Amino acid sequence: LLTQIEKTMGFEVGRIGIEAQIENAKGLVNVDEIAAASPRLETIIFGPADFMASINMKSLVVGMQPPGYPADAYHYILMRILMAARTHDLQAIDGPFLQIRNPE
Repeated sequence: LLTQIEKTMGFEVGRIGIEAQIENAKGLVNVDEIAAASPRLETIIFGPADFMASINMKSLVVGMQPPGYPADAYHYILMRILMAARTHDLQAIDGPFLQIRNPE
């Protein structure tokens, strides 16, 4: 489909790249396969808000460490994405930190 779009628009074939976002536990478990899925893949991005929701990590501050957690809750996730990206010569991008509500 991307090749068809490129040809229709007069673009060089392969110009349109893909950025894959890891947003749930299944995506993280399959990140190596995702990284190898297409020569068009350029980047693997961590989607922290959806990921947190998918693993039932409740917080109104996306990307913040869970209260009382004794270590970096995102270390494994980010390193896993980084290893898959580097193995396939892709970019790895951390997701946003955002605060949904700040009463102060």
